[in-house]
Amino acid sequence: INDAQFDFYARRFATCQPNGNIQIFDTPATEEEQPALTATIKAHIGPVWQVVWAHPRFGNIIASCGYDRKIIVWKEIKVNDWEKVKEFDIHKASVNFISWAPWQYGLILLAGSSDGQISVISYAQDKWNVIQFLAHKSGVTCGSWAPALAIENEEKKNEELIPMRFVSGGCDGLVKMWVYNNETKKYQEETIATYTGWIKDVAFAYCDANWLSLPNSYFSEAELSDTLTVCAEGKNISVLRKREGKWVETKFKDQVSQAVKLSWSLNGHSLAVAYTCLLYTSDAADEGLGVDLGGRRIIKKK
Repeated sequence: INDAQFDFYARRFATCQPNGNIQIFDTPATEEEQPALTATIKAHIGPVWQVVWAHPRFGNIIASCGYDRKIIVWKEIKVNDWEKVKEFDIHKASVNFISWAPWQYGLILLAGSSDGQISVISYAQDKWNVIQFLAHKSGVTCGSWAPALAIENEEKKNEELIPMRFVSGGCDGLVKMWVYNNETKKYQEETIATYTGWIKDVAFAYCDANWLSLPNSYFSEAELSDTLTVCAEGKNISVLRKREGKWVETKFKDQVSQAVKLSWSLNGHSLAVAYTCLLYTSDAADEGLGVDLGGRRIIKKK
């Protein structure tokens, strides 16, 4: 399995495989039960690298990308019956990642390819639109959307959205921020970090305003709005936080192996790092293994 993703409610999950298939499962209700396979989609020719669920306000929709250079959007037209909605054959090499934008922006999909191009695919007024541009000449490896609303304003329905932003990482060792300009209809580029080696993954921390009242919400509102983690080649994990208009880097200590995937919890409590099944959480106190994050520490659990 190359990837596995839960839907919004964690009632179902999708997996993608090297044989080109996507499989949909019902999540078991108890530990004794096994996941129930409900659908198998013959999606791509060759490996499928990633599958992602859209927000449920748009219906039961998933997207997939693969080695065959294609990006495909699928919709459940009736229970457990999935249909191809749209196929995009717009890249010249493997499409390595996809990510849906925050739902507040609409149905928008970000994709990056080994051809160095990024595609931003949107659906509005019964029409698909594509913005494509060169991002990393030696190939795009990963990307992550920034939150659509400032954390302190998330409960205010009439607040203006932050301009669309996302970060990308590439084989060139660069981490770049892209901000959409409503006047030019283009994304403006800013290089925010440079590493020696490929960027394996990038992940914006995101927290719903409702989580901030919980005792384990360890970040202030401002800290959550612009906190980004990066894992690069060579046992290198960093936290980037924006302070006074500049991105400040803090590195994790004593990495034991190469990290390949990052994922923040919704309340900013934990950062999951995929490599040797280690979880970084903030409920320990070994300063030698931690990284300071706004008065708290993210620590490798024993």
